[in-house]
Amino acid sequence: MKTRIYYLLQSFYKWFPIIFLLLVWYVPRQTAPGGWFEKYIILRWITLIIIPVWGGIQLIINILQRRKLNLTNIILPMSSFFLILVISCLINKTSFSKMIGVSLLYLRYPALFIILINMDLPKNILNVFTRLFGTLLFLQIPECLYRSIFLGVRGDDISWTLGRWGTMDLGVYSIYFTSILVAYGILKKIKLLHFVFIGAFFIFALLGEIRAFYFAVFPVALMVAISEMRRYTKQKLLRAGFIFFLMLTFATITLKLWPTVYPQKYDFFTTLVDKSKRKKIISRYFAKIANTERKSQKSKNLDKKQTVIERSLVVTKISTKIGRTLRSILYFCSVDRIRGIYDFFVVINPPLINKIFGMGPGSSFKGNFWKEKGKIYNYKVNAMNQMIRILADAGLLGMAVFYWLLFNMLSVFIKVNNIGERENLRIFVPAVIGMWFFYGFIAPHYILVWRYDSSSFIYFFYSAMIYKFWYERSAKPTRVAQE
Repeated sequence: MKTRIYYLLQSFYKWFPIIFLLLVWYVPRQTAPGGWFEKYIILRWITLIIIPVWGGIQLIINILQRRKLNLTNIILPMSSFFLILVISCLINKTSFSKMIGVSLLYLRYPALFIILINMDLPKNILNVFTRLFGTLLFLQIPECLYRSIFLGVRGDDISWTLGRWGTMDLGVYSIYFTSILVAYGILKKIKLLHFVFIGAFFIFALLGEIRAFYFAVFPVALMVAISEMRRYTKQKLLRAGFIFFLMLTFATITLKLWPTVYPQKYDFFTTLVDKSKRKKIISRYFAKIANTERKSQKSKNLDKKQTVIERSLVVTKISTKIGRTLRSILYFCSVDRIRGIYDFFVVINPPLINKIFGMGPGSSFKGNFWKEKGKIYNYKVNAMNQMIRILADAGLLGMAVFYWLLFNMLSVFIKVNNIGERENLRIFVPAVIGMWFFYGFIAPHYILVWRYDSSSFIYFFYSAMIYKFWYERSAKPTRVAQE
């Protein structure tokens, strides 16, 4: 009886990443207003408890088995990031509890990456995880279509199971799975699934008003294709061209439908397809921008009489003009929320020490867990994306260290990508490189991707599987030599 219980517990632990995917897919988002767990908002941060406990269990297992803990090549960036948060906490005299909270928010999934590397996982867990990922996405198709066609639901509430504002998750999932589909299509073959899923993703973007999907999916898919460029054959080139043609076709169709679905919303997408409204919309946007900029310059015009201008002021004015130009473009595209770096350095413009180390851990908090809002909410900024948040919490040093962590992971992906064996795993390597590009360079300018559960877990799970293969393969010659 004890042996059977032990076996069940062991199996449960080995397959826990699959259970964890279901948990982060549904639970945190269902704490939003109208969700299953609306009254239990603490469940939004349940992973802050689960992951440390998970890490403690794995540490005990390693000790009992006398197995060395593999801290991977991201432990040094993780430690450095934590040290920067401590320094920022001391400089800005913020609370220790907020510093711990910010550390957990940013480092829990890199820590889970290390946990997964050290786990004794089933050999087929990668395929099972991907099938479950695809199944969960497939279930969104009838749900979103039903809510749109029969209930007239649009925008953030298009998916009830993903909760209010679940379109953010839906967009991220779609881009991640597109990476897998593109890699599979190029390396193996085109299937009916490519038509179903890629078409569904663009329909999600249309019905959920996920405009960022259109800007992100093509660069990510291109990154996946580029990573396989060294081994291209005529067949692979044809398949790659067909996939991009398929994506472009669905993008064109859904963009044509945009004014019909949203007749009252004349934004960037309607100007692409509605020529009769184009001049009117452009003039309206830029008139609004001109008025905004004119008001903001009234106080500065009083200083124009000065004849001597320092070089630093000239540089500041040039950078401000460039910033205003970019800001105008962003206003016009109706994606003003992506200008986080501009808002931090121009609108907030903190002292140099805060630019380097941040305004203190917790300066980006919205006030859901801690009652008081962070310091950035004292300024009129709209770009509450990942860039402005990490700059506020940890400054330029913190952001640089987090990218150090991501580039350390990329170095392993590139090494594995140059290995031509184990075809099933080879399919996932270009896909993970595409996910890495999205996670590190596209999404942070639009959403809090480094702090969200599902988007971080899926990326770090696939990354851990690639890293685990590379580590085990590189360790084989050493074991043979010792024997």
